[in-house]
Amino acid sequence: MRRVPARPAQRVPAAGIVEPAAGIVEQAANAVHAWSPAGAPAGARVGVFGAGAIGLSCLLVALAGEAAYVEVAGCAPAARRSGWAWPTRRPASTRPALVRGEQRVPGSFAYTDEDFATAVRTVGEWDVSWVRTCPLADGAELFTALMNGRDTPVKALLSP
Repeated sequence: MRRVPARPAQRVPAAGIVEPAAGIVEQAANAVHAWSPAGAPAGARVGVFGAGAIGLSCLLVALAGEAAYVEVAGCAPAARRSGWAWPTRRPASTRPALVRGEQRVPGSFAYTDEDFATAVRTVGEWDVSWVRTCPLADGAELFTALMNGRDTPVKALLSP
């Protein structure tokens, strides 16, 4: 068995964070980081590409940042089947929009130590019912289902 080096590991304080939330702090830190270069635009229209763990974390960060409108592109069937509602704010009109003119679409990669600390402070307040904790023994079955396109949780935490 190989040992994981301790240097890249981050401690998540146990106080106040339950297991499912602690298991998505890394994805939440990516979302916090993505919100910063976007200028933390309160009142803005925000698009999120992908409805996986990072995408749903981006949705929650944007809503906490008072985005006026958030749309998630990418269906997460497991999230919908689990009863998790998309807490998006809708515009007054739902007509398709025609984009005329250049649009700025910022992106990001990874996160900073400060983003991680912010995620640790906030993720405990989120609805993470789309995260499922599974026994470690189920890991191979979950990965096989994912490879074969079968239904899997949005985020599965494997617990010994």
